[in-house]
Order: sequence, then C-alpha cells, then structure tokens
Amino acid sequence: MRADVRAESESSARIFRALSISPTRVEILRQIIDQQEVSTADIMSKFGLTRNGARSHLVSLSTEGLITYRRSTHPRGSGPITYWRPDVDEVALLLDELSLYLHLPNFR
Repeated sequence: MRADVRAESESSARIFRALSISPTRVEILRQIIDQQEVSTADIMSKFGLTRNGARSHLVSLSTEGLITYRRSTHPRGSGPITYWRPDVDEVALLLDELSLYLHLPNFR
C-alpha cells in the first residue's frame, strides 16, 4: 500500500473511531456513490457481510435519506433484487451541515 493511501486510511480510521462512525457503513456509502447503483448481493460480497449485516447498514443509510432503493425481479426469475442508489443532494447537505457544525464560532 502506498504511504499516502495508508496515511489517509489511518487518518480516516482515527476520525471514525473518534466520532463513533462505522467505517464499513462509510465505505458502503462510498461504493454506492462511486457505482451509482449497487445490489444488496454486491454489498454482501464486497464487504463480506451477511444479508442481515448488509441490511442493517443499508437501512440506516436509507433512513437518513442518503440512499434510496428500487426492487426488481432477478433476470433468471429466482427472486427479487434490491438495488441501492445514492441521493447525492442529501449526502452533500449532510456534509455541509457537518462542516457548519464543526466550524462554530466558539469552536476555536
């Protein structure tokens, strides 16, 4: 791993620990933003999660409005598939709110 990537990863991990943020949940959100649409099965495979583990993270992100979903029938007819999409406006709004919160005039 490159030194700059490792430093960023260590810095991110420290921030996540300090703020009690799930690194897995952040990476799931990043994956959904990067790919624009991801199935639950893709999330399970990429992150080594059970269906319930993936669902827990996805429902949390969905409840906060950061992602939305659509259901579809599997192409081979073997059951439903849930696809997740980012709501980039909500993600941007959340980041703006966090930025404003962390830069309160009395913070310094």
